[in-house]
Amino acid sequence: MEIIVAVIAAIGVVLAALIQKSRKENGDDHRMVMDILRDVGQRVTNMDNRVERIDDKVEKLSDKVDSLTVNTSVRRNKR
Repeated sequence: MEIIVAVIAAIGVVLAALIQKSRKENGDDHRMVMDILRDVGQRVTNMDNRVERIDDKVEKLSDKVDSLTVNTSVRRNKR
């Protein structure tokens, strides 16, 4: 009887150790994924800021082109 109790206890200890190990690995995996997601989020934010700056530059250049086109048309009409 004592041997059966000892075997069951040993199996229980092994199972508990395996569960604890898988929990630790799961936590490590979650931390790794969260770090990657934070990095990706930061890169997206940085890219969004770059796109906004490029949009601003394109808009300014477009305004300059429009003003040059208007000035050229006015000069042609005066001739």
